[in-house]
Amino acid sequence: MITETLTPHPYAACYPLVSGTLEESLYESIKVNGLRQPIVLWRDEARDKTWLIDGRNRYRALCQIYGGVSDEQVIWRDYESDEAVRLAVLDYNENRRQMSTAQKSVVAGRIIEARAQLFTELNTLSVESSSDSVESKVEAEQIQEGVDHSDEAPFNTEESTRESDGSSNHDQPSSIVSVPKKAECPPEIRREVASTLGIGPKTAQRGAAVVSRKVPKLVDALEEGLVSIEAAYTLTQLDDDELEAVITQGKEVMREKARELKGAEKVAKEEKKQNAILGDIEVDKLVVSWTEKQGTESQSYTLEIEDPKQLSTLLMTLTKLGLRGKTDTEAENTEAENTEAENTEAENTEAQNAVTESTEEA
Repeated sequence: MITETLTPHPYAACYPLVSGTLEESLYESIKVNGLRQPIVLWRDEARDKTWLIDGRNRYRALCQIYGGVSDEQVIWRDYESDEAVRLAVLDYNENRRQMSTAQKSVVAGRIIEARAQLFTELNTLSVESSSDSVESKVEAEQIQEGVDHSDEAPFNTEESTRESDGSSNHDQPSSIVSVPKKAECPPEIRREVASTLGIGPKTAQRGAAVVSRKVPKLVDALEEGLVSIEAAYTLTQLDDDELEAVITQGKEVMREKARELKGAEKVAKEEKKQNAILGDIEVDKLVVSWTEKQGTESQSYTLEIEDPKQLSTLLMTLTKLGLRGKTDTEAENTEAENTEAENTEAENTEAQNAVTESTEEA
């Protein structure tokens, strides 16, 4: 009997445990039929740890019914890396769960988050291992030289550097190691995870943003269907205190706040779009004149617009349509060109008439 507590691998823990009727059915099935599908375990030598890869619900039921798991109820798998585990976990759970799109987005977010943490953890272990090797090497060299520095400060610390004679230590290996930054999940992995779960990359990205916000109540609200994926993603803009207050007030308040934020975001995008088109243009007043004809009668109208928002919207529309008109300078030039053209035409006509009169007299 395996009595030690088995820890689910971070990828396996990305999926929600069954509850309610499904959980009761699983317990009854195990009691009546025994365990039909073994629990999958993996011995992770790099971390010196045993992971539960598949069968968290079955494991929980067996512990509650029998107090543990027997050797016959587990199967050991050998995985080359965490990436191999990720693919296996996705495969184990691909057709097993009837999850909503919102729940799948959360799973995708947890997988993406877990992947970054696992890679960072392995990099840290690798660095620490290298550091231990360096310190062991230095200690061995000191023993060979017959020098005992066990009571002195650690090798190459800030204090020992200050007390040195100022000479460079570049030829000596350093045991001061910086912890690697958190590894980001590549876009191709995000797309693969989304595809395997049957959701779009954008949905997976939204789920990852909600999960990385580190607010369990928001994740729960999304999984329970209290808010949509888009609404939950929008609410991540709030600070901790406001987000907590909004969630506490229930789904209607969450949805209303998300709509409010979305509206503000839409207005901001529209303003940005207008600025891209109009630049820093400021308009004080816009006068529009037109004539309407009905049969032999006509009526002229003039409209003056001074409201800043209306001016901006109308000016942007006119710009898109290429109907901004002409500046005063352009209008003066055009008028001058028209006048010159009219004068030239008149002169040409006068000259033509003179030629015609001369010909007739002849």
